[in-house]
Amino acid sequence: MYMESFATESPTSIETFVSKGDTYVVVGNSFNGISDSSRSKLYLFAENASTKMMLQQDLIIPSVSVLHTLYDRGEIFLLAGTKFDSTSLSYKANSQIFHFNIVKGSLAPWQNFTTYGIVKVASFHAVNQGIFVALGHSVNHEDNSDEGFVSLHEFKDQMLQSYLIEFIQMRG
Repeated sequence: MYMESFATESPTSIETFVSKGDTYVVVGNSFNGISDSSRSKLYLFAENASTKMMLQQDLIIPSVSVLHTLYDRGEIFLLAGTKFDSTSLSYKANSQIFHFNIVKGSLAPWQNFTTYGIVKVASFHAVNQGIFVALGHSVNHEDNSDEGFVSLHEFKDQMLQSYLIEFIQMRG
Protein backbone atom coordinates (compact mmCIF):
# COMPACT_ATOMS: atom_id res chain seq x y z
CA MET A 1 0.00 0.00 0.00
CA TYR A 2 1.30 3.46 -0.84
CA MET A 3 0.20 6.91 0.25
CA GLU A 4 0.58 8.76 -2.99
CA SER A 5 2.28 8.48 -6.35
CA PHE A 6 3.68 11.40 -8.29
CA ALA A 7 5.12 11.87 -11.76
CA THR A 8 8.86 11.70 -12.27
CA GLU A 9 11.29 11.07 -15.15
CA SER A 10 13.60 8.06 -14.77
CA PRO A 11 14.58 8.62 -11.15
CA THR A 12 18.08 7.43 -10.33
CA SER A 13 18.45 8.76 -6.82
CA ILE A 14 16.23 9.95 -3.98
CA GLU A 15 17.50 11.90 -0.99
CA THR A 16 15.67 13.29 2.04
CA PHE A 17 16.56 15.86 4.67
CA VAL A 18 14.78 17.71 7.45
CA SER A 19 14.89 21.48 8.00
CA LYS A 20 13.03 23.27 10.78
CA GLY A 21 10.80 20.21 11.29
CA ASP A 22 9.85 19.98 7.59
CA THR A 23 10.82 16.94 5.53
CA TYR A 24 12.11 17.55 2.00
CA VAL A 25 12.48 14.91 -0.70
CA VAL A 26 14.78 15.40 -3.70
CA VAL A 27 14.21 13.16 -6.72
CA GLY A 28 17.18 12.98 -9.07
CA ASN A 29 15.99 12.33 -12.62
CA SER A 30 18.22 11.19 -15.45
CA PHE A 31 16.16 10.93 -18.64
CA ASN A 32 12.83 12.33 -19.82
CA GLY A 33 12.35 10.00 -22.80
CA ILE A 34 14.05 12.39 -25.21
CA SER A 35 17.24 13.63 -23.57
CA ASP A 36 19.17 13.58 -20.32
CA SER A 37 18.25 17.21 -19.62
CA SER A 38 15.44 16.03 -17.36
CA ARG A 39 14.76 18.27 -14.37
CA SER A 40 15.17 16.90 -10.90
CA LYS A 41 12.62 17.92 -8.28
CA LEU A 42 12.58 19.20 -4.72
CA TYR A 43 9.38 18.31 -2.84
CA LEU A 44 8.08 19.26 0.58
CA PHE A 45 6.38 16.39 2.36
CA ALA A 46 3.13 17.92 3.65
CA GLU A 47 2.05 15.50 6.34
CA ASN A 48 -1.40 16.99 6.97
CA ALA A 49 -2.33 17.98 3.40
CA SER A 50 -4.38 15.92 0.96
CA THR A 51 -1.50 16.08 -1.53
CA LYS A 52 1.50 14.85 0.42
CA MET A 53 4.30 15.70 -2.02
CA MET A 54 4.23 19.43 -2.72
CA LEU A 55 6.56 20.49 -5.55
CA GLN A 56 8.90 23.18 -4.23
CA GLN A 57 11.40 23.55 -7.05
CA ASP A 58 12.62 22.24 -10.41
CA LEU A 59 16.37 21.69 -10.42
CA ILE A 60 18.46 21.82 -13.57
CA ILE A 61 20.86 18.92 -13.07
CA PRO A 62 21.47 16.82 -16.20
CA SER A 63 21.81 13.04 -15.98
CA VAL A 64 21.73 12.69 -12.20
CA SER A 65 23.19 9.42 -10.96
CA VAL A 66 23.50 10.10 -7.24
CA LEU A 67 22.30 12.56 -4.58
CA HIS A 68 23.83 13.00 -1.13
CA THR A 69 23.10 15.41 1.73
CA LEU A 70 25.92 17.11 3.62
CA TYR A 71 25.46 18.98 6.90
CA ASP A 72 27.97 21.59 8.01
CA ARG A 73 27.62 24.05 10.90
CA GLY A 74 23.82 24.03 10.77
CA GLU A 75 23.72 24.42 6.98
CA ILE A 76 22.37 21.85 4.52
CA PHE A 77 24.06 21.06 1.21
CA LEU A 78 23.03 18.65 -1.53
CA LEU A 79 25.64 16.98 -3.71
CA ALA A 80 24.23 16.04 -7.12
CA GLY A 81 26.45 13.75 -9.17
CA THR A 82 26.17 13.80 -12.96
CA LYS A 83 27.23 10.52 -14.56
CA PHE A 84 27.41 11.46 -18.25
CA ASP A 85 27.79 14.69 -20.23
CA SER A 86 25.68 14.25 -23.37
CA THR A 87 27.09 17.45 -24.93
CA SER A 88 30.66 16.14 -25.01
CA LEU A 89 29.58 12.45 -25.03
CA SER A 90 31.88 11.85 -22.09
CA TYR A 91 31.75 10.45 -18.57
CA LYS A 92 33.80 13.49 -17.55
CA ALA A 93 30.91 15.57 -16.27
CA ASN A 94 30.09 18.64 -14.24
CA SER A 95 28.58 17.66 -10.88
CA GLN A 96 27.22 20.20 -8.42
CA ILE A 97 26.70 21.08 -4.80
CA PHE A 98 23.59 23.05 -3.86
CA HIS A 99 22.97 25.06 -0.69
CA PHE A 100 19.57 24.83 0.98
CA ASN A 101 18.03 28.21 1.81
CA ILE A 102 16.09 27.58 5.01
CA VAL A 103 13.96 30.74 4.66
CA LYS A 104 12.90 30.11 1.03
CA GLY A 105 12.80 26.31 1.26
CA SER A 106 14.82 26.02 -1.94
CA LEU A 107 18.19 24.88 -3.26
CA ALA A 108 20.66 27.26 -4.94
CA PRO A 109 23.77 26.30 -6.97
CA TRP A 110 26.84 26.52 -4.72
CA GLN A 111 29.81 24.75 -6.33
CA ASN A 112 30.64 22.85 -9.53
CA PHE A 113 33.22 20.08 -9.68
CA THR A 114 34.34 17.43 -12.18
CA THR A 115 33.43 13.76 -11.85
CA TYR A 116 34.03 10.72 -14.04
CA GLY A 117 30.91 8.60 -14.34
CA ILE A 118 30.04 9.10 -10.68
CA VAL A 119 27.95 6.27 -9.20
CA LYS A 120 28.30 6.52 -5.41
CA VAL A 121 28.87 9.10 -2.66
CA ALA A 122 29.50 8.65 1.05
CA SER A 123 30.49 11.13 3.73
CA PHE A 124 31.69 10.96 7.30
CA HIS A 125 32.71 13.27 10.13
CA ALA A 126 36.17 12.67 11.54
CA VAL A 127 36.47 13.83 15.15
CA ASN A 128 38.39 17.13 15.33
CA GLN A 129 39.18 16.88 11.62
CA GLY A 130 35.99 17.80 9.75
CA ILE A 131 33.85 16.32 7.02
CA PHE A 132 35.18 13.98 4.36
CA VAL A 133 33.44 12.93 1.14
CA ALA A 134 34.25 9.81 -0.89
CA LEU A 135 33.21 9.83 -4.55
CA GLY A 136 32.95 6.61 -6.55
CA HIS A 137 33.80 7.19 -10.22
CA SER A 138 33.05 4.45 -12.77
CA VAL A 139 35.64 5.65 -15.30
CA ASN A 140 39.37 6.16 -14.85
CA HIS A 141 40.19 9.85 -15.42
CA GLU A 142 43.65 9.12 -16.77
CA ASP A 143 42.81 6.78 -19.65
CA ASN A 144 38.97 6.58 -19.81
CA SER A 145 39.10 2.88 -19.02
CA ASP A 146 36.29 1.28 -17.06
CA GLU A 147 38.55 0.60 -14.07
CA GLY A 148 37.14 3.54 -12.13
CA PHE A 149 38.41 4.96 -8.84
CA VAL A 150 37.38 6.45 -5.51
CA SER A 151 38.50 9.94 -4.58
CA LEU A 152 38.48 11.22 -1.00
CA HIS A 153 37.82 14.94 -0.49
CA GLU A 154 37.54 17.26 2.47
CA PHE A 155 34.40 19.42 2.74
CA LYS A 156 36.07 22.46 4.26
CA ASP A 157 34.75 26.01 4.58
CA GLN A 158 31.53 24.65 3.04
CA MET A 159 33.31 23.77 -0.21
CA LEU A 160 34.45 20.44 -1.65
CA GLN A 161 38.25 20.57 -1.80
CA SER A 162 40.57 18.94 -4.32
CA TYR A 163 41.00 15.27 -3.58
CA LEU A 164 43.28 14.25 -0.75
CA ILE A 165 43.86 10.77 -2.05
CA GLU A 166 42.52 8.48 -4.74
CA PHE A 167 42.26 4.76 -4.86
CA ILE A 168 42.50 3.21 -8.32
CA GLN A 169 41.33 -0.31 -8.97
CA MET A 170 44.24 -2.34 -10.21
CA ARG A 171 43.70 -5.38 -12.40
CA GLY A 172 46.29 -8.02 -12.24
